[in-house]
Amino acid sequence: MKIKVRRILVLLSAVFLTVCFVGCKGSTGGSVTWFVDEDATGAGTGLTWADAFTVIQDAMDAAKDEDVIFVADGIYIKPAGAASEESVLIMKEGVDVYGGFAGTEYSTSERLLTTNESILDGEDESLHVVIGADNARLDGFIITGGNADGATPDDMGGGMLNDQVNDLNVENCLFGYNYAYYGGGAIVNGSSSLTISNSVFSNNMAGYGGGGIANSYSSPTISNTVFYYNYAYFAGGGMGNTSHSSPVISNSHFYWNNANYGGGAIGNLDHSSPVISDSTFYYNQVNYGGGAIGNIQYSDPEISNGTFFMNYAGFGGGAIGNSYSSPTISYTTFDANYSNYYAGAIANMQYSSPTISNTTFEYNYARLDAGAVGNLGYSSPVISDSDFYGNYTGRHSGAMANDNHSYPTISDTVFAYNNAGDHAGVMENLNYSSPTITDSSFYGNYAGTLAGAIRNSNHSGPMISDSFFAYNNAGVRSGVMENLSYSSPTITNCIFYDNYAIDRFGAMLNNSHSSPTISNTIFAQNSVGDRFGTMGNLNYSSPTITNCLFYDNYAYWRGGAMVNTNHSDPIISNTTIAYNDAGDRFGGILNTNYSYPTISDSILWGNYDLNIRSSGGSVADVSHSNVGDVGIYPGTGNINNDPFFVNGFYLSEDDAGQAVDSPCIDAGSDTADNLGLSGRTTRTDGVLDTGTVDMGYHYPIP
Repeated sequence: MKIKVRRILVLLSAVFLTVCFVGCKGSTGGSVTWFVDEDATGAGTGLTWADAFTVIQDAMDAAKDEDVIFVADGIYIKPAGAASEESVLIMKEGVDVYGGFAGTEYSTSERLLTTNESILDGEDESLHVVIGADNARLDGFIITGGNADGATPDDMGGGMLNDQVNDLNVENCLFGYNYAYYGGGAIVNGSSSLTISNSVFSNNMAGYGGGGIANSYSSPTISNTVFYYNYAYFAGGGMGNTSHSSPVISNSHFYWNNANYGGGAIGNLDHSSPVISDSTFYYNQVNYGGGAIGNIQYSDPEISNGTFFMNYAGFGGGAIGNSYSSPTISYTTFDANYSNYYAGAIANMQYSSPTISNTTFEYNYARLDAGAVGNLGYSSPVISDSDFYGNYTGRHSGAMANDNHSYPTISDTVFAYNNAGDHAGVMENLNYSSPTITDSSFYGNYAGTLAGAIRNSNHSGPMISDSFFAYNNAGVRSGVMENLSYSSPTITNCIFYDNYAIDRFGAMLNNSHSSPTISNTIFAQNSVGDRFGTMGNLNYSSPTITNCLFYDNYAYWRGGAMVNTNHSDPIISNTTIAYNDAGDRFGGILNTNYSYPTISDSILWGNYDLNIRSSGGSVADVSHSNVGDVGIYPGTGNINNDPFFVNGFYLSEDDAGQAVDSPCIDAGSDTADNLGLSGRTTRTDGVLDTGTVDMGYHYPIP
């Protein structure tokens, strides 16, 4: 056994340089220092190294409150004649015990812990190698060979049992190769308070939860500690917290821990909400629910300044899995975590709505759905000031999936270069799921088939405002967004720029009774490799489009700006559609199969080769608009005159310093105030539109 644990210590010393074994203060004045050395041959009084006890329990039995015990290098087992299941050390209230001495020192600061190994060995027989006590300290030991396989409570805490213990300190210790049939392979804490620091938990195992530590009604403070290669059959390979246990964990590291269910590294159950800061989680693994951390039944940890790297879940959250739990996560990085099915980084399942801020999700992967974050079953996280970069799924939703009444709120967040093998390069919203997205950017995302950025289906209508969509790409159709089956998002103050689809609809498809409301939005330089350009409205889909700008969009074949087909009747007002191109023809709006758009107060100009084309029983109702086709387009107040665009799509006006007045000024159907445009302008000098509304797109005031 000594050879085995020595190898562990050498390995951990080499790998985990962040854990610093430090000396502690010596004994206090008036107390007695007792000495233990397995090789001592003196009188056995325990008062000097020469006369040291050879059995550690003898020293503890002799000690009184405030006494201190020094233990030399050696392997310490149960006293001769003790029952096989007996402990090696039963601590006593108020007594501190220190290991790591060579056998000559008289101060803890003289210890060399990595050289002098004081080993407490249960020989795979002790139910608990150590039993803790109040107001005591265990410092500088290797605790190994515990085997808690008895009846409750002797099925917990193979390395150490703390039952209603208060103010216990465990420092500079290594717990390795301990086992518990139920929970806490290394340590179990029941209704106890303790501090654990500068320690290592390695290769411990529990049949149920907490391969390293199990806490029940206990909230220890843990710092500068490593959990490495621990295992629990159920939850929390490194640590299991249950029954209102909320430890405070800082500057600690969880590597290669493993569990079957609910948190490969940490499992939190039943209102257990640890506070975790400045800690790392690498290569932890679970079969179901949170490769690193699993939160179940109203367990809401606070996680800050953390790193989650290459953790794995067979299902549900490569890094974190939440069920009826809503953690708070800030200033944390999720990098290259993996789930075989659903949510490469975080899975929120069943009423789980974490708050996530200033956090980065990069290169996470789910083989099937939700490359980074999955929200399922009334799960509505709040996400702000965060980045989703390069996440990937083999099927749907490169960055995020929202399903079954999930309504995340997303603000000031960047989604870049995420990828879905099938559809929804960034996000898919299904089954009445309608996120609110503000001040966010979507660029360079890709879907192998449909919707380079966002796909909405079955009554899912996100509210999107002040956001930017650029350079997104779909392998078949819908370069940015696809709305299906009664899905009608509200889109305000957004820009769709230079997005692309190989086949159809460079920016957006609205299909099957999907009628978004779109206002104050720009569609520019979007393109399609084949047919039908920027926006397609199909099968009873009739968006309302107000004060928008479509320019310089392109389709190889027909409908450069918009296609309306099969009973799709959009309402378009104060919108400029200009200089769009279809390589074949119909660069502006193409209407087919009984589609009846209503267009008012708008400018359709310079589109190649027609601004409006209607066929197959379709008719466009156009009024108070400037349409640049042959003659004047039928309808009230229409004109066909050069709009005199300046500085983009502002209207030339003498009072703003231009040579001529545009014929589109004061040519609309109603007042700017009544149409909600009195706070915007068509003039280069920024003067607001007043009186009769100007035709076309109105810019915001800088």
